[in-house]
Amino acid sequence: MIPGLNTDVRYKGKTFHIQTEDSGFENPVLITHVFLGGTILGSEKQSYQDAVGRDDVEGHVRDLMRAQHRAMYRALLDGRYDDLARRPTNTSSRKPEGAIPLAGRTPGMGIISAGRGTVILEAPPPAASTHD
Repeated sequence: MIPGLNTDVRYKGKTFHIQTEDSGFENPVLITHVFLGGTILGSEKQSYQDAVGRDDVEGHVRDLMRAQHRAMYRALLDGRYDDLARRPTNTSSRKPEGAIPLAGRTPGMGIISAGRGTVILEAPPPAASTHD
């Protein structure tokens, strides 16, 4: 089993979490979820059964994980989950187990904590639209 990927993304004033996990060689499936407030907004699954016998299987699976994780990140920023994000979600302000403060952050600055190993990204503000 290859360690998973976790990314917190600040987008349109909300903090989304993207998580990609490997189910292991016994069940060779990669699963990526996009969360908002503990609610899954979207998921992608990908089998890598055909790659299990490869000599470079771990490196190959890591590449597949990164690509799937990036695709979900791009989908989030492209607005795929905007409608779902408008619905009420679990808005608990409780920090995750093992949360650590982020250097240079104070409350009110968006993302203020994350679990160990979590990558923190803040999405750029949406481009201003112009109507003539």
